[in-house]
Amino acid sequence: MAIHGVGGSIGQVFVPSLAVFLAITVGWRFSFVFLGILATVTSVYFIRLPLMKKHETRTRPKQFLIMKDSRFWALFAYNIMIGLYFRGTELFLPAYLTKVRGLSIEISRIAVSLLMAFGVLGQFLGGIGTDRIGGANSLLIESAVVAVGFACLQLESLTAAATFLVLFGLAFYATQPTTNALTAEITLLDQRGLVYGVMFFLVFGLGSVSSTIAGYIAENFGLQLVCSAMFLISLLAFVSSLLLRREWSRENRPKT
Repeated sequence: MAIHGVGGSIGQVFVPSLAVFLAITVGWRFSFVFLGILATVTSVYFIRLPLMKKHETRTRPKQFLIMKDSRFWALFAYNIMIGLYFRGTELFLPAYLTKVRGLSIEISRIAVSLLMAFGVLGQFLGGIGTDRIGGANSLLIESAVVAVGFACLQLESLTAAATFLVLFGLAFYATQPTTNALTAEITLLDQRGLVYGVMFFLVFGLGSVSSTIAGYIAENFGLQLVCSAMFLISLLAFVSSLLLRREWSRENRPKT
């Protein structure tokens, strides 16, 4: 999970620069065409890969038993929380660094790229942590580090803002392989695709609501309050990780 996430994050870091370079040197149309062809070739490659044989039998009556699993709902709530703070932060961070911290637009963009670069390392560490100490324990640590990062962002210091970039980049992206592993742990193979889709929707789909919320706050109360709101949501995510760890511990407790 982590290795695949690392690949995606590397693309997010370098592909925008590649696209801009192609647009400047060859033309913006060629940039779109090149990336479109690249995506098509990649898709054809995956179509040609052999399918993994399923070792679990299809059991229709058990299709929705996951809805009765308290761990599913704990993970459901957690994904909502991280989706809310991630989208709001992603959208307004460049403007915040420019208008509140006084950085140039170029430096702000570089800072966001650095955040994503730390995310590459974060996903790798998240995968290692999940395998070594368990997904629930790893998620608790990752959520705490994200909250500490947001706390640093409340301070009026460029050093504190830089600390936020490091901590948020490492810890938030570390949650991706962790939550994916936890999702796989509680789902049957036949329903795993559906449950993955639900969880990704919560983070990237429903989480987009935070862009509207953050936009309203920024317009009426200023960008600093946006960061305070994201900090509050990160604390709620930490509380959700505590509840999630409790549910996992309860389920894994030896039956007497």
